[in-house]
Amino acid sequence: MRTTKEIRESCSKEIAELQQVCDHSEKQWMLYSWADGHFTGKICLVCLLCEKELDSEELPIEWLHYDPVTVDDKGVWYLPESHLEKYIKEKNKPIGRC
Repeated sequence: MRTTKEIRESCSKEIAELQQVCDHSEKQWMLYSWADGHFTGKICLVCLLCEKELDSEELPIEWLHYDPVTVDDKGVWYLPESHLEKYIKEKNKPIGRC
């Protein structure tokens, strides 16, 4: 029986090989979060086929201001949806699938 560590290593190698040969023909700009609902202030261009991060960009600092409308009940700041939708829509002309 293989251990979890061995399975992770095997899968990581397969993903790395896929990302190396992928032509990244389907890609989309997306929010980068370190966990669900924890926005980092960064967006990434990600291949939808192999999930490789191809590019990244810091968003304007004024979008990350403290505003009760943009802070959840735990005090975590997040980007107002109107700014987010507009910005990513412009970056993804035309918008691909999610």
